[in-house]
Amino acid sequence: MKFESISIKNFRNFESIEDLKLDNHNIFFGMNDVGKSNFLAALRFVFDYNFRKNGFAITDFYNLDYEDRLIDIIVTIDFSQNDNNDEKLRSKARGVIGSDNSILYIKVESSLNTDLKMYQCNLYWGCDINDLMLINPNNSFSDLDKLFNVIYIGSSIDIETVFRKNFSTLVKRNKDDFSDIQNTLNILKTQYRELVSVKSTEESLLDEYKKFSKDNYKLVLAPKDIDVDPYKNITPMLNKGETNKNFPLSGDGQRKITAYALTRLISVTNGKIDLFLIEEPENHLHRTSLLKMSKSLFNKSDYPFIFITTHSSELLSEMDEVNLIRIFGNPVNVKSCMYKVPDDYATVKNILNLNLAQALFYNKVLLVEGPSELILFEHVLGLLNSDFKCEGYIILPVNGTGFENYMNILKPIGIEVIVKTDNDIRKKKSAANYECLGLNRIEKLVNICNNYSEEQLKLQISFNKSITKFEPKDIKAELYENNLEELQKAELIDNIYLSKIDLENDLADIIEDKMKTYLDTENPVDYLQKNKMKNMAELVKYITIEDAERIFSHANFKCLKGFYNEEN
Repeated sequence: MKFESISIKNFRNFESIEDLKLDNHNIFFGMNDVGKSNFLAALRFVFDYNFRKNGFAITDFYNLDYEDRLIDIIVTIDFSQNDNNDEKLRSKARGVIGSDNSILYIKVESSLNTDLKMYQCNLYWGCDINDLMLINPNNSFSDLDKLFNVIYIGSSIDIETVFRKNFSTLVKRNKDDFSDIQNTLNILKTQYRELVSVKSTEESLLDEYKKFSKDNYKLVLAPKDIDVDPYKNITPMLNKGETNKNFPLSGDGQRKITAYALTRLISVTNGKIDLFLIEEPENHLHRTSLLKMSKSLFNKSDYPFIFITTHSSELLSEMDEVNLIRIFGNPVNVKSCMYKVPDDYATVKNILNLNLAQALFYNKVLLVEGPSELILFEHVLGLLNSDFKCEGYIILPVNGTGFENYMNILKPIGIEVIVKTDNDIRKKKSAANYECLGLNRIEKLVNICNNYSEEQLKLQISFNKSITKFEPKDIKAELYENNLEELQKAELIDNIYLSKIDLENDLADIIEDKMKTYLDTENPVDYLQKNKMKNMAELVKYITIEDAERIFSHANFKCLKGFYNEEN
């Protein structure tokens, strides 16, 4: 069974979402109050009877328009995999599924019930979107509700409530347990009465009692003689090994981890198709706990169907073959994209994922080669506007993991991407010329953007003059000038920028004299290139606002204006 898509109309802050791609593992992300929780609520109205049975509130209608427009939520499911879940679905929906069908539509629609004075949820399903069958007359429990089990885990969770609600499912009662417990209780009751303080109070109470009554009764103090259920007071607790004593679950983090373990255990005992809807699991958890949780949540055998909202990059460290769903804008917009870890990074996917996941939570991303660019650009922009990160901008070094891995994910989900890459060259082993790695990279990235075909991008990507007459620095500069017109198109259309030479030389074009003073050297470029990150960190300590304005405005660093300016 595979989730295919969802359409939502007139529900909360979603006016109209048409056929948004879903998968069996989905991650919803976006700024606060953009609608991530509302997306989970839409799914709960479809699959969770206890959530659906009370109907729609007026506030569930987009712009409170409950008189002229219906709420309409449709989920599309593919059941052509012929797995165990497909068989469960076919069994429960046998009245609407034919032998040739492989797509099931499930729809919830608002309907005014004038007798009850409420907007009830009418539930439909079928294989023809234009001819669906009503399956819950009068908002009743349906065959669909017997098929799916929604396990909703909110950002906060009451572990005791969850445990008591599901106790009978988790613990199978054994009547034989009662006899031994009752015998023990009887002994305990006798021991209570033998306490000196109890006997003394009992005698005094009896003396007072006789002042008011002439009967022959004997007033005693004793525990109530009831058949105590041995399961009644069982609850999750922590046994700390150093003391071998049981302690209540008090910390929010420990309670949350226990809740996840408990809900996972509940899910494997019900025989239904479990849908996990999890909201911001990162709340109350340390980063190390989130890294461990990521391994569990993205284990497809444990969580075959999962929908998560999150703000945490650590939680996404182990993601693979997941559907990324970004909710953004006003009015709200939603875009999705499947993400699969590239084969080259399969064994170190957490390195790529953690970097990529940072970018998912921003509106605009400047991708750079490494830490030197990050240090310089963050310092320059920070001097011009210390709040630029708070406004949704991030500078991210790819650190050798490849610009294309980021662009292939970020651009389809509507995150604006700017690239600044080096004008690299490499001498060919078999000839007296150079291979133009930087220009090749530009060509590849522009083609990813689909604004050029390979034939339309006319870069001169070779340099065949005698290498004895030129320094690599001169070759790079000439290559840049020879391709300036095409490079300007890439900048204007795709926000892809090539260094004129490299970071250090391009910076020296602007403030070389100051660099000599700041670094106390006559060769600041060589100095920076010997230990890039350390020496760049030393340099930026001296860069002033005046220097930052010159760097920001210079043609060598047009990428900064493409990334951030006052009009943004």
